[in-house]
Amino acid sequence: MGDAYAVVATQDSTQLSCGGFDIGTLNAGQVYYKSSNSFEDMTGTHIVANKPVAFFAVSRAAAIPVSVTCGSSLFQQLAPVKTWSKRFFVPSSSLSTRDRIRIMVSQNNTDITTIIGGTIQTDAPGAQLDSTNLQAGQFVELEVDENGCYIEANKPIGICSYFTQLLCVDSRHTPAQCWIPAIGQTVSSITVAPFISNFYSQVKVHYALICVPFGTEVNTIVSIGGAPFTNLIGGSWINNLDAGMSFYQMPLTNDTASYFFANQAGLFVLCYGIADNIGQASYYYLAGSAMRELDAAFYANDVHFQDLKDTAFCAGNVNFRAEIENMGVDMDSIKWFINGEENLPYNQLEWSKAFLSPGNYEIRMCVRFENNDTISKADTLKIKNCEVNVAFYANNVLYSSLRDTTFCAKEVDFHTDIEGLNTEQDSIKWYIDIGDDSGFIEYVPVRNLKQWSKAFPTGVYLIKMLIRLENDDEIEITGTLRMEVFWIKMRNVRY
Repeated sequence: MGDAYAVVATQDSTQLSCGGFDIGTLNAGQVYYKSSNSFEDMTGTHIVANKPVAFFAVSRAAAIPVSVTCGSSLFQQLAPVKTWSKRFFVPSSSLSTRDRIRIMVSQNNTDITTIIGGTIQTDAPGAQLDSTNLQAGQFVELEVDENGCYIEANKPIGICSYFTQLLCVDSRHTPAQCWIPAIGQTVSSITVAPFISNFYSQVKVHYALICVPFGTEVNTIVSIGGAPFTNLIGGSWINNLDAGMSFYQMPLTNDTASYFFANQAGLFVLCYGIADNIGQASYYYLAGSAMRELDAAFYANDVHFQDLKDTAFCAGNVNFRAEIENMGVDMDSIKWFINGEENLPYNQLEWSKAFLSPGNYEIRMCVRFENNDTISKADTLKIKNCEVNVAFYANNVLYSSLRDTTFCAKEVDFHTDIEGLNTEQDSIKWYIDIGDDSGFIEYVPVRNLKQWSKAFPTGVYLIKMLIRLENDDEIEITGTLRMEVFWIKMRNVRY
C-alpha cells in the first residue's frame, strides 16, 4: 500500500510547503497528514517549515524486498536535513536475513564516495543503481554485511536501516525501520526502557545494538534497574575497523527495569525486537543519540556548540572552528559575536581568544551566503577557574601533616583555606571515619561550613573534606587525626 507522512507543529503560525508549494498553516499541536492514492513511494518528498516541526514517515504496508508476498506497516520519525552528515556506520542485527539500508541525498551532485560492508541492490523501485552524481531526493539501497557498513559521501546524506524477509511463510519477522545517526552524533550515556510486555505479545526477543568508537569497548558499561555498573553481558563485540566503530548486541530480558548505558568516549543505541513465531511482528528504533546540527556548526576546543552547556573550560585560551556545509553557493560572510558584540576580524573559519574571567559567554556564529540566506548558531561557553588550591587545618596543622601530629583529647578547631574558588554556591561536606569498618560518615551539622569545632575522644580518625564545584566536579582531601589523653605527674613541694 502507499506511503504517507505527518507533520506536527510545535509553534503557532507554522507555514508548511512541499516541493516549493504552500500546503497550509498549523498552530502548535496541530497535524498535517498526507497520504498517497496509489503504490507511490514518497521517498524524496521535500517538506519545509518556517518553524520547528516533527516529521513522521509512514508506509501502510511495505514489502522488503519487493519480491516477498506480504509486508508490514512502517512508522518512523525522521531527523531534519540540518542534522544529516557525510559519515555513517550502520550496525547489523542478529537476524538470519541481511538488513537493508536506504541512503537519501539532500543536495545535487552528491557522490557516495565510500561503501565498505554493503552491496548496492537493484530491486527497489526508484532506487539509483549508481552511487555517484546523485541529485537531491534520489536514493540508493544497500544490503549490509554482518560486520556492519561504513558509508561516506561528499555532501550530507540521511540513512534508514530496515529488517527484511525472504518469504512471508518462512520468515520469523516482518519488516521494520530505524533512523541511523551519524558517527558524530554520539553521547556519553543513554537510558532505555525496553518494549517488553508483561502481557501477551508476539514479540518475544529484544535486543539493544550499542555502537561505540573502536578501542573503547572495555569502557562501555551498563546499569540495569539502578544496579551497580557492569560490562555488557549476553553478547560479544563486533569490530568494524573501516568505520573505527564497534557494536554489541545485548539481549534485553528485564521487563521491569530500565537499562542505563554509558561510555565517556561516546555511543549511540538502537533497539529492536522480533517474534518467536513465523510471520509475526517486529520493531526497530533509534533509542538514543545526539541530534547535533551539522549543516553549519562551530566547535570550541573541539566541543560541538550544542554540547557547550554541559562542558566547562578552564580560564585561558579557547580555540574556535567552524564547519559549514556548502549549500550550493559560495560563502560570502562569517561573523562571530561574544555576548552580542561582534568579535573581529570576521570571515574567519578558525580563531582563538583568551577567556580569563570565570563566567558564561554567549558565542554566536552568523553565516550569510551569496543568495542572502543566513544561518545563525549560538550557545553558552562556560569558563571556570582551574587554579584552585584547597586545604584544611586542624588546630592550625595542615591536613597533610596531621599524621605526624598527636593532639590532646579535647575539642579540635577546623578551618579551610580555599584559593581561586568562589564557594558561596558550592557545597562543602565533612566526613569522619572512626575506624570501625563503617567507613566515612558525613558529619551533617557542619555541612557548608568553612570553620567548625568538635570534641574527639582518644583514637585515630580520618577526616575528609569534599567540595562540589558548580560544574559538579568534586575535590576531596583527607587527613589523619590522632587523639590521646596526656597524664602529667606532679610532685608535692612544700614552700
